[in-house]
Amino acid sequence: MPTFSHHNIRLSQIEDTPKVLSLCRGVAEKPGGLARLPFEITSHYVENFLKATVSRGLGFVAVDNNDDVVAEIHAYSPEIFCFSHVLTDLTIAVHPRFQGDGIGLALLSSSSRLLPRSARILAEWSLSRVNPMSARSRFMRALGLSAKAKCVVASLMQMAAWKVIYRW
Repeated sequence: MPTFSHHNIRLSQIEDTPKVLSLCRGVAEKPGGLARLPFEITSHYVENFLKATVSRGLGFVAVDNNDDVVAEIHAYSPEIFCFSHVLTDLTIAVHPRFQGDGIGLALLSSSSRLLPRSARILAEWSLSRVNPMSARSRFMRALGLSAKAKCVVASLMQMAAWKVIYRW
């Protein structure tokens, strides 16, 4: 796993619930930080997505030297068999203090390297109403995408098989 000067990336665990809860609430407090508002991010919500991630998805956390979670990524397949090859509900949360340091890109890269050939991560973001100087917009530009584009992020092994939705 990639290691930063003071951050390590590892697989998510159910035991991360309290620390991921704190991270997600902190990120959600910043306007545009997450789709959910802080009051919508409960222990029950975080525990459920971590359970889904561990059992039928893929998730990583970036932790500092004190084992505090400073960033998190998760996606998981729905409980419908015909969609079991799809990973959805992709969420990336990076503590505001560490946004712009490349941790979100490293988490996304760690996830895509472990995906089997048949797995897909679908992430549609419409940024037409987002401040072009926001962290989300900068992250999209770092991926090589236009701020007004909708994008599909996939395992690089699968890109040739996909219908082209956006020119990379």
